[in-house]
Amino acid sequence: MTETNDMSILAIAEHTDASLKASMSAPLSIARRPLDPIDIARLQGLAIANAEDASLWRWFSLMLQDTRIRWCVAHGNWLVSVEHRHVATEASFDEAMRAAKARFDGPDKRR
Repeated sequence: MTETNDMSILAIAEHTDASLKASMSAPLSIARRPLDPIDIARLQGLAIANAEDASLWRWFSLMLQDTRIRWCVAHGNWLVSVEHRHVATEASFDEAMRAAKARFDGPDKRR
């Protein structure tokens, strides 16, 4: 790079930095309103779904690490086996894993 290019890049960087600082100090124009019951229910649903997803994928990763789970696609459905026993057949991978975990963790554990 030449000295001229270095100077122009430096000038652009300084201008960009000054613009960012100015925009960050400007007040946000987001209006805050109290949460209504629908918002609260939506947030609670989100928290529950996130916890369920985390639990499912922790279970999946542990099963995979211990080579206790297998899956495949056959005729457009996902088949899941845990400890060499078929536990779920569903149309999507996500649904199949959720069903497999539910059946594996369920009260009827005839393994």
